[in-house]
Amino acid sequence: MTTDPELAATWYETLPASGIEGLVVKRLDQPYPAGRRGWRKLRHTNVRDAAVVGYTGSPRRPVALVLVLPVGGETPLVSSPLTPALRAEVAAAVASGPGAVGAAGATVTAIGLGEVPFRPLDPPLTAEVRHASARHPPPEVLRLRTDL
Repeated sequence: MTTDPELAATWYETLPASGIEGLVVKRLDQPYPAGRRGWRKLRHTNVRDAAVVGYTGSPRRPVALVLVLPVGGETPLVSSPLTPALRAEVAAAVASGPGAVGAAGATVTAIGLGEVPFRPLDPPLTAEVRHASARHPPPEVLRLRTDL
């Protein structure tokens, strides 16, 4: 515990190497607010590009993306549900991409859902994603990287 902002900033930058995911910010006299959000969590997140190898849902209404992360990313991950704007953007990219619509039938394991069907993409797309850690899946898609 500290009230020194410089020390807290040092902890925030250096502690992830030892497995600490972030900091909790609260008043010194504030007890734990059971059942409600009263403390602020500052988690370390990694924003990076990921290969989009498929999507769940239909070509017109994609629900989530199937991603392969660049670091430790041999196993595909299912993203969190897409926002309406991202759903429209992915649907447009899938509709206009050569060979983009794969046949449904492949499956991937989604956290909390088990095996879900997905449509593979060939070639893959690229998306910028935020992924907190292995303890806090799934990755959040921030945007498609159509600039690449």
